[in-house]
Amino acid sequence: MKNKSAYHYSLFQNFHHFHSIILYYVDLSCFLITHGPPQDWWALNRRKRVANFHSLEVLYRSAEARDRFIQKCFDQLESTRKTVCGERLGFHDFFVPVIKDGKILGTLQAGAFRKSEITSSFLEESWRELTGKEPTSALPEYREFVRVLLEIPVLDGPLFPAFQESLELFSRLLAAREEMDSIGKRLNQLFREVFSKHLPHSYWLDWALGRPISESVPAWSRQLEKWSWTKDEIGLTRVPTTVLTVIPRRPVKTQLDWTEETVRVYQFQRRCFLFSQTLPETVGGKLEDYGAVFVTSADPELPRLAQRRWIETLAKKIHDFAVKELGVPVLIGIGETVLPGEPLNKSYRQAVLALHLKRGAERNIVFYAEKKKEKTTGGFDDFENLLEEINRSFSRSSFLGLEAVKEEFIKGAIRLSFSAPREIPLHFRYALNRLSETAAQRMNLSRRESDQLRREVIHRLEAAATFQDLVLGFQEALRILVQRIEKPKSLQETYSMDRVREYLNQNFKIPIRTGPLAKLAGVSVSTLSRRFHKTFGVGLENFLQNRRLDEARELLKTTSLPIAKIAADCGFRSASAFTRFFRKKSKISPQKFREKSQAV
Repeated sequence: MKNKSAYHYSLFQNFHHFHSIILYYVDLSCFLITHGPPQDWWALNRRKRVANFHSLEVLYRSAEARDRFIQKCFDQLESTRKTVCGERLGFHDFFVPVIKDGKILGTLQAGAFRKSEITSSFLEESWRELTGKEPTSALPEYREFVRVLLEIPVLDGPLFPAFQESLELFSRLLAAREEMDSIGKRLNQLFREVFSKHLPHSYWLDWALGRPISESVPAWSRQLEKWSWTKDEIGLTRVPTTVLTVIPRRPVKTQLDWTEETVRVYQFQRRCFLFSQTLPETVGGKLEDYGAVFVTSADPELPRLAQRRWIETLAKKIHDFAVKELGVPVLIGIGETVLPGEPLNKSYRQAVLALHLKRGAERNIVFYAEKKKEKTTGGFDDFENLLEEINRSFSRSSFLGLEAVKEEFIKGAIRLSFSAPREIPLHFRYALNRLSETAAQRMNLSRRESDQLRREVIHRLEAAATFQDLVLGFQEALRILVQRIEKPKSLQETYSMDRVREYLNQNFKIPIRTGPLAKLAGVSVSTLSRRFHKTFGVGLENFLQNRRLDEARELLKTTSLPIAKIAADCGFRSASAFTRFFRKKSKISPQKFREKSQAV
C-alpha cells in the first residue's frame, strides 16, 4: 500500500485542479490515510491559517473526544464503504474511501469546516460546550476562541456538494489511472464555476497588497491581460492600480455586545467578496478584523480626472453596500492610483491611512492626499509624522530617541481624544499593525510568526476599558516589539516552548521522555527545563502531572470507571502513585472526590 500511495501522491502533486481547490480556495487540511493498522497519515495540504478547531480541542482538553469522533467515522466508512460527513460541535469533516477492486486502500480526510455561516449564538454555545465556562469578552482566551472560529471555512450553498464531489473524484483518481482525463475535466469545471466564484483566493489579495511578510509583492507588468487564470479565477482583465478600504464609523450598534459586533463585521466581510464580483475590475476581501478592502483599476486610457470620477463612483457603490450591510455610517479611504505594473502596497497603505487621517466628520469618502513638505500645526498630520518617526526607529539598528517620539505620539493621541474619542483605538491599532510589520521584516519572520507577533501586540489594546488603559496597552506593546527586535531569540524561544506545551497536551497519557522533547524544541535537556519554567511559570514534570490530574478529575466526575483504570488512562505509573498525588493536590482521596462531585 505504501508504494501505491507514494505513486498516487505523486499523481496528486501534479493534479493541478484538485490541488488548487484545497490549497487556494477551501484552505482545509487534507490527509491521505492508509488502511491500517498501522495507519499512516500523509498531509496532502496544510491549512495556511495559524489555528483551527482541532487546535482548540487540544487546548481545551477535548482531544480524546475528537479521537473517538474520528474512530466512529472510520467505523461508519468501513461498514458503508461510502463517504462519511461527520459532525462534532457544529463542525464537519469528510472521510472518503479510496476503493479499488472492492477493497478499501485508504481514506481521504478533510476538515473541519462549517456548512452554514457562524452566528454569535453559535459561538457562545460552542464556547460553553468546549470549556464549560460562560462566554465573556473580558476573557482574552474567549476573544481568541472567537477569532479562530471565524477564520474556519464555510462551505454553504453549492460549495458543500462540490467539495464532496471533488474529494470523491480524487479518490477515484487514486484508485484508477484510466479515469484521469474525465476526472480532470470535471474537477476543472468545479474549480472554475463553483469554488473560484463563491470563495476568495486564500492569499491572492494579501499577495497583491504586499501583506504577507514572507513573499514579495507582485510586479504586475502589463502582461496580466494575457494571464487567463487571473480572468477566469480572480475576474480581472487589467492590472489593479487603486486600493479602497472601508470601516464602520462607530460600533455596529451600541446595544450589541462584543461577540455580536464582531460577527456582524465578519458577515459583512464575507459578503464583500461576492459583492465585488458585481463591480467591474474589482476584487474585495478582509481588512484585518474590522473592515474590508477592495482593489480595482479605472480604464488607463481615460483622462486622469475621468479616472478619479470612475473610482469615486465605485466608492459610492461600496459605501451604499456597506451601510446597508452594517446598519451604521461607514468611512471609505482611497489610496492614490499607481502606474500599471507598480506594487499596490503603496496605495493600500495610503487607503488605510486615509481612514485614520480623515478631514472632517461630514465626509464619507476620503481620498488620500500627499502632504506638502512644511511644518504642520497639529492634529492628524503631526500624528502621522510622529508614527513615521517611530517606524523609522524600528527599521534602524538603534532605538535612540524612541522614548521622546513615543511621548509626543501619546500626547498627540490625548489631544485628538478630546475631538474624536472613537478614533483613538483605531489610531493605536493602525500604529501597532504598521510597527509589527516593520519589526517582522527586520527579524525576517515567517508569515506564521509575523501573524503571531501582530496578535500578541494588538492583544494589549483589546482589554482596554478606558483611555488610560489604551495608552498603557500601547506602551506595553511597544516595549514588547523593542524587546523582540533586540532579543530575537526570545521570540523563537516562546514559539518552541509553545510546541512543547502542545505536545504535552496531546500526549500526556503516555510516558514522556525529556530527550525527544528537547529535540522538538531544538535545545538541550537542561535548557529545555529552565526555559519551559521561565515561559510558563511551572516545571515540565509539574505541568505534565497537573494535566494528567485535570483529566482524571474530569473522568471521576463524569464516569464510573475504576480508579486504577483512570490512573492508567491518564498516564500515571500506578493507582497508588495516582492516589498519593491526588491527595497531595486536592486534599481528598479520588473516591471521596468522585462521591462529592457526583452527589451534586
